[in-house]
Amino acid sequence: MEILRYGGEVEVLDPPELRAEVAQRIRTMA
Repeated sequence: MEILRYGGEVEVLDPPELRAEVAQRIRTMA
């Protein structure tokens, strides 16, 4: 899994299923 952070945006390079999971984790952490 590779997560690129730039300008406060998060770009997740993953399959759609993981993309949704990671997005949820980021929202939980924020």
